[in-house]
Amino acid sequence: MNVIVLGCNTVNGRAIMQQFIERDHLVHGTMHGNIHEFTYISNDENAHYYGFIDAAEQPDVFDDIGKLFEFAEPDVVINCIDTSIPAYQDYISDKYTNLVVNAVFPHVIAKMCEISDAKFIQMSNALVFSGTNSQYSEFDIPDAMNLYGKTKYIGEIEDQSHVTTLRCSTFGREMTTHNGLFEQLATGSGKTLYGRLNVMSNPLTAAELAKIVVDIVEHYPVLPGVFNVGTRHAISEYQLMKTINDYFNFDVTVKPLYTSESHNFVLDTNLFVDETGIVIPSLETMIHEFCRGYNNKR
Repeated sequence: MNVIVLGCNTVNGRAIMQQFIERDHLVHGTMHGNIHEFTYISNDENAHYYGFIDAAEQPDVFDDIGKLFEFAEPDVVINCIDTSIPAYQDYISDKYTNLVVNAVFPHVIAKMCEISDAKFIQMSNALVFSGTNSQYSEFDIPDAMNLYGKTKYIGEIEDQSHVTTLRCSTFGREMTTHNGLFEQLATGSGKTLYGRLNVMSNPLTAAELAKIVVDIVEHYPVLPGVFNVGTRHAISEYQLMKTINDYFNFDVTVKPLYTSESHNFVLDTNLFVDETGIVIPSLETMIHEFCRGYNNKR
């Protein structure tokens, strides 16, 4: 199967590309910058990389991706690009960049996939919600108040037969920065870090998300709509940081922090499980597997 991963140098994109490679698919990965600045490049003959694909440079970027479509003849395209990635960190409050990257870009790629008879998977996340409910299902209307969340919601696609939109919270390895939760712990030896007690989610490791994406592509070619994906049990940011720190034996002191505002980004995953039968492991199992893989590659 021919696969294109847009944003293969993101946390999710890297893991998804690697999982497709391990299952012997031919994978083409794009990134915002120079591929030679990307610290993880697979030497597998099924992996191909393309640099300087900037989703904000519209309409020119669609010419570049169109040429890639002609060359790769993809069966499936996965979009992992949004303004939360390091390439756009200086534009997180810029209305134009958020609109074209988070909202417009996915819909144009979906149309290109329709013309090319390819499946499209759009990656979204729990931040389309405000975090004021106890739990969110696919039937809850996204109510984010910030620019990022609003534009991510617009970029979700729920009414096209060739498109699956996945909402989830994830954590994993970063290759270009150390801003994420895991990388702060991994590079925080000797430091004290604080985790919020009243911010809740039910996250996946990026590696587990990658397995789910490949399973969808291989076994559920027609899965239209928006689906919440996550582990069954909610966890606070503090407890998640503490659990990761304990498993990986990072030399970090994790302390609880209680903030004035509570946020609950827990997603109800029953619809996805009912539709696919895919069993999502416990968070402890995911972290254990993540730890084992991390230590094996050090």
